[in-house]
Amino acid sequence: MRSKDFKGAIDMLTTIAVNNKFSWFTPAEAEKARLLLLLGEWESAAESTNRALQIDPNSVEVLSLSILVLLAKDSKYSAASTRLGELIDLINETEPHNARLCHDTAALFCRLCARNGPILAQCLALITKATQIEPRNSVFMTELAYQRTLATDYRAALDTYAKAC
Repeated sequence: MRSKDFKGAIDMLTTIAVNNKFSWFTPAEAEKARLLLLLGEWESAAESTNRALQIDPNSVEVLSLSILVLLAKDSKYSAASTRLGELIDLINETEPHNARLCHDTAALFCRLCARNGPILAQCLALITKATQIEPRNSVFMTELAYQRTLATDYRAALDTYAKAC
């Protein structure tokens, strides 16, 4: 098994991010935030995502990490809903035909939203878009049915489960 020197990796990514030559390189900040989340350093991860968003506010990956911190650590549903709206707009603009991205984003935040109405509605919109792009994908249809169940739309959920089969 490989050694998991996460602290060393974070130090290296910090060096890359701080270096004036590569200060624009947001993937290093995103990876640093991901490693900080892995280590349970939520505050540092939030700072890292905020720095990356200042550099590039149109990064799908960093915006997703930011929403993850808002939901999982802070339980700030209104701020997360606002950011999720920004993420959905960004996905519609930059990745309009990426059904997998829509599905993965909707599934992740649906499970973290604790049935929060606005966030669940946004997740439903995303997974609906994924099923419109790939209507024969049973994984996407099953996720849509699950989210409809969470939204207490049982009749539509049952119909969608039948379509998924």
